[in-house]
Amino acid sequence: MPLPPQQQRGRNMETRFVCTYTPTVRKNAEITRKLHPVRVIIRIVFAVAYFLYTLITALEFEFQDVFGLLFAFGVFLLVWSIVSPEINSFFAIRRSKKSMGPNLTREIVFGDSIEILEKTVKVVWEYSDIQQVKRLRNTYLLMKDKNMGIAIDPETFTEGNFYNFKKFLREKCPNVQIPE
Repeated sequence: MPLPPQQQRGRNMETRFVCTYTPTVRKNAEITRKLHPVRVIIRIVFAVAYFLYTLITALEFEFQDVFGLLFAFGVFLLVWSIVSPEINSFFAIRRSKKSMGPNLTREIVFGDSIEILEKTVKVVWEYSDIQQVKRLRNTYLLMKDKNMGIAIDPETFTEGNFYNFKKFLREKCPNVQIPE
């Protein structure tokens, strides 16, 4: 049986802030759209162009024969391109639940360093690793590079609060701009 998160933390680490984060389809899709906007936009532009082409062609041939099927595929492609971040997030969360169990909540402990605790896995980051902080609708991302970051939900601090956490983070990462 794994130790409670409080006992898993390093003994010499002064804990200042603790928050939990549970990934959801909405949060993951929002992160995908924020981190990979060009990929999402290209997919949508391609789908709109294909949809318009199939619509014009289908109208020209009065939806006869294969042109009706091409138009139906164009509609499918357009809808899929718009909701693909949600679809990918749903399947990613489902895979994670199959391999790690139904509870995907991770605890993030901020003290002398940053500890991310999820089940039996513990990852430690230094504050110098944080290169950028991005604000999303419901979360903040502490980015190590353009593809790796820690998601923080401002509403889920169990020790400390988000307002004081931002002040603390500004002290630890003076060269990083932290959005309001």
